Amino acid sequence: MGSDVLQGIGGGALQPISQAILFESFPREKQGMAMAVYGMGVVAAPVAGPTLGWITTSSLIHDPPYLVRHAWKSVKTNYAGFGLLALGLGSLEIVMDEGQRNDWLGSSFIVAFAILTAASLAAVVWWGLRQREPIIDFRVLKEPNLTTPWPRFPCWC
Repeated sequence: MGSDVLQGIGGGALQPISQAILFESFPREKQGMAMAVYGMGVVAAPVAGPTLGWITTSSLIHDPPYLVRHAWKSVKTNYAGFGLLALGLGSLEIVMDEGQRNDWLGSSFIVAFAILTAASLAAVVWWGLRQREPIIDFRVLKEPNLTTPWPRFPCWC
């Protein structure tokens, strides 16, 4: 029940923020269409979400053997890595959202946030490689099966 309260507190702000983003992103003559499409998602999601969740959990997942159950106390959160990741992605969001309005790299505001983005995301990699339980485990990239297809990816297109 406590997690439901936290979800309600966190999710309560999403509705007005998303509508504000729609009004800011679309010209006045297209705002009605944007709100109609948004409204369809708002109406369909509460119906489709629980239904798809029920189908997934009842017919597809029957307690798979690879699912490792951890006690809450044994889960350790890498708060520094999480903070760096949030700072990097938040800065990137500001750069991408405000860049066109502020003349991209012609604005010192955008340049500062671009530098903050690069430094934060580089710090996430640096910090993650030095932790036992990082927020993103970059050590998986040592596995050749994961890294060798990427140089050939443009050939597939």
